[in-house]
Amino acid sequence: MTSTLLTKESLRLPTSQAVRIVARSHLQRALGKAARLVAEAAATSEPPAADPHAADPEAVHDFRVALRRLRSWLRAFQPFLNDTVKASAGRRLRRIARVAGRARDLEVQSHWLQALPPATPRLALDAAHWLIARNAEGYADARRKLANDINDDLPKLASKLGNQLRHYLLDINVDAPERERSLGEVMAQLLREHRARVAASLAKVKTGEQRAAIHAARIAVKRLRYLLESLDDISRSARTHGRRLALLQNVFGELHDAQVLSERIAGELVTRSGRGVRRRGATDSDSSGEPSRRAWLALQRQLGFRMNAQAGRALRAAHSRATERSLVAIDAVARSLESRQTKFFSPKHA
Repeated sequence: MTSTLLTKESLRLPTSQAVRIVARSHLQRALGKAARLVAEAAATSEPPAADPHAADPEAVHDFRVALRRLRSWLRAFQPFLNDTVKASAGRRLRRIARVAGRARDLEVQSHWLQALPPATPRLALDAAHWLIARNAEGYADARRKLANDINDDLPKLASKLGNQLRHYLLDINVDAPERERSLGEVMAQLLREHRARVAASLAKVKTGEQRAAIHAARIAVKRLRYLLESLDDISRSARTHGRRLALLQNVFGELHDAQVLSERIAGELVTRSGRGVRRRGATDSDSSGEPSRRAWLALQRQLGFRMNAQAGRALRAAHSRATERSLVAIDAVARSLESRQTKFFSPKHA
């Protein structure tokens, strides 16, 4: 969870002012996480490999999460930011996020491949070891590119975005639009809208094979969770149910990671099919040391076992009573934001 500058007092501010306060807070956190990656790149000529023993294995993940929180906040309150925050800022943030996502995908894949049980068939392990080595190379390239992009582009982007976000803030002699709703009122509306999207997206998830539906549900849950987490310091109910949504998002996320890896293995199989069927008596790897088609099929079967188990967990979590209770509780959080009674936010009532 993350503490923000969102307080009972800021919830009463005009939305155009309050959302900029929180956005600047998210921007500063993203810059802080980025500094870890830049410092690491400056300290060594070789980025750490994609393994859990890297010098700072969570640096990419932490930066990516901070960037996602910033982008999610800007997206949620776009109508109140459009008059000063340019669309180009969002596009540049998205480009950096994609590089970070590429590095993180390779990192997560390698973690799973390294954790295969000892009883895994040798052919599957052959393909896994080859893929881990390729991931290490790709991860090093992606992490190097990410550090370069952060170093070259993020400071200028952050400076420009920071200036755009200063508009309407209390330290500038500019008034927010008259009769604008308070942030609390707008947050209440957004919580209801995002809650409805989550409920609708979860209702569409019937099987573990519905990749598009599962992806949509994961994104909807993530965006609702980030809104709730901005209320951590104010509402105990928001904090509790935000954590439950985080668990649901993680379950969907693990299934998504397995699906991404499955698509990559399927691509390797297509490549080997294009090279023709391996001749009788050939070894289980070709002259370049690449695993055979049989090895990729063996690894695909191992991943299939995991995907089936994870799909079951995702379906149970999506349609559990705990998830239903959390979605119902969000309506109560929304009502509390609209209430003028500050006492609701005390520990006794939150």
